Amino acid sequence: FGGNLYIQSEKEDVIGIKNPTNQEIAYSFSVQKGFVSTSSNGEQYFILNNQRYSHIVNPVTGSAIGPNDSVTVVTESGILSDFLSTYLYLIPPEEIDQLMQTAYPTVGYYVIQKNQVVLHKDLDP
Repeated sequence: FGGNLYIQSEKEDVIGIKNPTNQEIAYSFSVQKGFVSTSSNGEQYFILNNQRYSHIVNPVTGSAIGPNDSVTVVTESGILSDFLSTYLYLIPPEEIDQLMQTAYPTVGYYVIQKNQVVLHKDLDP
């Protein structure tokens, strides 16, 4: 999958999250075992009238413009990390934080907006 990877290592590996707009590393974290999924507007997008449109379309609003530029999720389930990265990409950080603390307290997540990490939580062991 394009934005998904699985890590199983004897030591912790450092993962870098690219900033979608300038391709620099926006944030780095360590993982020894787990699935890492990223949904973003950094690889599959187009620009029209100075507005960046993602390939991810909100099924409720029909818009291809989301509140986030990138969301990365780290968990022990590949399906869950893929689902959550896409779903969280479509909702504002305040809702992400509330949902994740309540429903997925052990999952790691990293949210990028306007070239900076605005919300993050490392994977709980």
